[in-house]
Amino acid sequence: MAHDPEPSPRMRIYSQPIVVILAAATLSACSTTTSLRTPPAGYANARADSNCKVDIYADKSQKPQRPYRVITQAESSIRQNVFFGGKATLDNEAFAELRKQACKVGADAVVISDYIESSATEMSHIYVWADLVRYEDRTDN
Repeated sequence: MAHDPEPSPRMRIYSQPIVVILAAATLSACSTTTSLRTPPAGYANARADSNCKVDIYADKSQKPQRPYRVITQAESSIRQNVFFGGKATLDNEAFAELRKQACKVGADAVVISDYIESSATEMSHIYVWADLVRYEDRTDN
């Protein structure tokens, strides 16, 4: 009958820091922070579905062709470890986060004012400033 040998005390000492380092690397793989500058007057228009239909105007020169009012302004900071979560991009992570925030406050569109994408060593970072807007010609205002 085979018996698994007990790990040596030295192996136990070395394996614990490795587990802690791997856990820390995984937890630091990505983080997202979004703040709304001026909370909307009423969250009564919030939508339960965080994937509701929201128009996104990503080009700084684009604006909605319909009349609208700014509900609030959002600042979103997204950091991702390139090795564990891939590169943070405007099209994927930032759009998803801003869409979720727009749904929470009942906005119809996200108008991106500015953004910065950067990377250093293994971390990629995107910082986005946007207006969350509501169309004024909606019938359910």
